[in-house]
Amino acid sequence: MPKLRVTAKRGGKRISYLTKDKGKPGRTPKRKRWFEPGVKMGWEKDMPMAKRRGLVLKAHGGDYLATARALQALANVTTDRETKKKAKAEATPEAAVAETEGPAATEESEKAEAEEAEEAVDEAPKET
Repeated sequence: MPKLRVTAKRGGKRISYLTKDKGKPGRTPKRKRWFEPGVKMGWEKDMPMAKRRGLVLKAHGGDYLATARALQALANVTTDRETKKKAKAEATPEAAVAETEGPAATEESEKAEAEEAEEAVDEAPKET
């Protein structure tokens, strides 16, 4: 592995030393990636939330705790912000409750949130 010369200022003195090249910032080299999920879940960030959650729950045999742990582990090791955000959101108890109520409840809550947002825009004071 190639070495890099690093120059830094410590204690008012400029020092120079060699260190190993760690690759691109935010990327873990393939040989150092250690996360191996115990269960292949089929989780993809581009799927709708209800489908992702259903696949993960099915892969873990309906065990909500194992599902939450697996999604939290995914969120902890990923470098992709979108994946981290979605996996964390689905690892919460609120996501499990939404899943037990069914996708219809999720759609209803999304519609209610959209309506509230529209009302907030309508109620905003208009300047003329």
